[in-house]
Amino acid sequence: MSIMHKRYLLFILTFLVSSIIYGQRPRGGQGGQRGERPQITVKGVIIDQATGNPLEFATISLISKRDSSLVGGGLTGLDGAFEVMAQIGPLRAEIEYISFEKLVIENVPFDRDAIRAGNRNVDMGTIRMNASAELLEEVEIRAEKSETQFSLDKRVFNVGKDLANRGGTAEDILDNVPSVTVDIDGAVSLRGSDGVRILIDGRPSGLAGGDNANGLRSIPANMIEKVEVITNPSARYEAEGMAGILNIVLKKQTGGGFNGSFDLNGGYPATAGVGANINYRKNKVNWFANYGLRYRESPGQGYYNQSQQRGNDLYIQRQISDRNRTGLSNSVRFGIDYFPREKETITGSFRYRNSNEDNLSTLTYNDFLNNTDNRTTTTLRTDDESEDESNLEYSINYNREFSSRKHTLNATLQYRDKKEDELSDFFEEVTFTSGSDIPDVVQRSENAEGEMNLLFQFYFTKPLKGEDHQFELGLRTN
Repeated sequence: MSIMHKRYLLFILTFLVSSIIYGQRPRGGQGGQRGERPQITVKGVIIDQATGNPLEFATISLISKRDSSLVGGGLTGLDGAFEVMAQIGPLRAEIEYISFEKLVIENVPFDRDAIRAGNRNVDMGTIRMNASAELLEEVEIRAEKSETQFSLDKRVFNVGKDLANRGGTAEDILDNVPSVTVDIDGAVSLRGSDGVRILIDGRPSGLAGGDNANGLRSIPANMIEKVEVITNPSARYEAEGMAGILNIVLKKQTGGGFNGSFDLNGGYPATAGVGANINYRKNKVNWFANYGLRYRESPGQGYYNQSQQRGNDLYIQRQISDRNRTGLSNSVRFGIDYFPREKETITGSFRYRNSNEDNLSTLTYNDFLNNTDNRTTTTLRTDDESEDESNLEYSINYNREFSSRKHTLNATLQYRDKKEDELSDFFEEVTFTSGSDIPDVVQRSENAEGEMNLLFQFYFTKPLKGEDHQFELGLRTN
């Protein structure tokens, strides 16, 4: 609770207490009825001993020395002055103010002869209070980042602590970003167009996968800090991805000492995952690591019905599909930051991703003539596919900030090595109700791919006068 809120709370409480005390006075004015003690008015001014400034909303309590009961109370005004009514008698004054030492005046002075003469005002004069010796070493203000942030060339969506992303993958996170859609096969589109370029930490990465789909499924959501949607990219980005660029920024904490987070999750249909984000920083060196292990099963079914009239005959075809995709993936990232000077960082990192997927799909075709009681052909086709993929990546990055975070110099050298093996076994069986038969069809498809990529890029950005212009200069080769 802030100091100002505490002051207002004290003001309300004191006002209520004063109202109760005032409301309990017997009617008939200050003289009262027989046996009632007359009232006096105690007044004064409270100031800061060190500065001489008045203390507004300081609390004054008048305590009866006979029975220690509260007989009067109030608050100072903006000028530090107060006036409090109480019954005549021996009184003790207690004065309190936030961040100041409590002041107790054992005897409130008043002149009995003056009171008998009708002067019922007691002036305590100027009262000085001392600041408390207990001072705060620091005040830390914390706030969550806004879910959506806008800048000159992009929109930033902070993943943060959104529970909807717990246990998911990069594919799930992208599907929750406005204007981004991910279909059932993992294809990503931006504003309805599938020409999307996906980057990791502002650079091409094997973590995203060659076709963007399998790689996204194997990146646990707990490794992602934010997603940047760049719909109008500048010249420093590759021309590939005419619909725009999605930049996935991975977590990398830089707090001092050792800190991190761990996640364990599960769900239905069968899915389970383990994730860890840790870092250790001491002086000018920061070590960081991310790990994610994920298993998932994705069952699916489909139904298709088609009828065609050809002359006097009606041809009917019904198709039923069943599929089940299972996958086990590991993603690990390890790196080190070195801070030679303030606002200057050199980062070396290593990334490795491995995924193994098994996909089994079954298609059943039933053909009918004129009605569904007259089946002519049944075709059964299965596809048993296994897919193994590995990505290895090394990079070193230099970043220098000048007057602001938008005034920077950045250079990157990156090496990527990707391998992918796919094996599919197809089986097709056709059965005719007429009794005729054709041989079963068995096919096998094998595909092995490999890619090595070396990338160097640097760019310099500087904001120009105003918020809508900036200057960029860079070089890129791979």
